[in-house]
Amino acid sequence: MIYDGLKLMIMGMGYVFIFLSLIIVFVNLTAKLSKPFSHILEAPPEQPKQKKAAAAGMEDVIAAAVAAVHRHQNQ
Repeated sequence: MIYDGLKLMIMGMGYVFIFLSLIIVFVNLTAKLSKPFSHILEAPPEQPKQKKAAAAGMEDVIAAAVAAVHRHQNQ
């Protein structure tokens, strides 16, 4: 009975190993085949205005939190 369990475990682990190895092979093959088309998907240009707006928005949140804590402590 233990022998059957070990046999099943080894077979299952073998199938998983083979499956994961095939996934690695196919992912690498897909990367090599799609490399000539990489110029189509160029990276979008950076938009520093959005980053500054997000940082300004975070500063507003921090300022509101500090004001709320200050008001709570003074009451």
